Amino acid sequence: FTIEIFVTDLEKDVAMEDYIASRKLEPKKTGYFGDEFYKGGNDVIFITTQRPNASQIKIFAVNVADLPAPEEIKNHPRVTYREGGPESTKTIFKEILADQSKKEPAGVGTSGLAIDAIATDYDKTLSEGALKNNPGMAETIVDLLTAGVPFAVMSGSNVNTQMERMSLMKDVMAARGLSIEEQDRIISNFILYGNGVGSKYTFRMVNDEKGESVMKAYLDRGYSDKNRIPQDDIDIIKVKLEEIVKN
Repeated sequence: FTIEIFVTDLEKDVAMEDYIASRKLEPKKTGYFGDEFYKGGNDVIFITTQRPNASQIKIFAVNVADLPAPEEIKNHPRVTYREGGPESTKTIFKEILADQSKKEPAGVGTSGLAIDAIATDYDKTLSEGALKNNPGMAETIVDLLTAGVPFAVMSGSNVNTQMERMSLMKDVMAARGLSIEEQDRIISNFILYGNGVGSKYTFRMVNDEKGESVMKAYLDRGYSDKNRIPQDDIDIIKVKLEEIVKN
C-alpha cells in the first residue's frame, strides 16, 4: 500500500501564485482546467482563494458527467463550465490554440477566451491514466507549447508518475523531426508541480551519449525546499509507520 503525506495548507493556489510570478503572466489571461469543482474537490480552491493572482484567473471546469459542479460554481463569473472531462479540455485547448494565430489588436481571438497561459489538473482533466489514453492530447499540448503558450500541470500525484506520463510529448516532437534546439525551446514552456504541488520541475531537451533526445527534469529548489515536509518530521512519520506495520 501507499501512504501520501502533504504539507498542511499547501493547495494548488500556492503553485498558481508561483507560476504567475515566475513566468510573469497576466492573471486574467491565465486559465486553469480541472474536473473536481464540487464539494471536497481539490480544484475548488480556485473559487475560494484570496491569493492576489490566483483569485483573478479564468477557470475552466470540465467535470465528468457523474460528478457535476453545483450551480453556484457553474454560474461563477470566472468559470466557463463545459462538462466532459479530457475531451472537453482538448476541445478548449484547440480553441485557445486557434486564437493564438487569430488575435485581434485587443489580444482576444475569435473564441473570446483571451488565454495566454494554461495551468491544469491531470487525472480526468488531461486523461485517465497514461496520456496516450486520450489520443491527440499530447499533440495538442505540444502545439500549444510550440505557439509559446506556457503550460503547467498541477497535480497531487507522485511527480515521477506525472513525468512518465508527460514524457509522451518528447515522442511527439521526435516524430515531427524537430531539431534538438527547437525541442528545447518548446519544452522550456512546460512546468510540472507534483507531490501535492510541493515539488516544482522545469524541463530541457538534451542529447544523451547515443545522440538521442532526452527530456531532462530540473528541480526548482527555491520553490520545492520551502514547500516540502521537514526531514525531522519525515523521520518521525517513518518510525510511526514502521511501528504500525510491525503491529
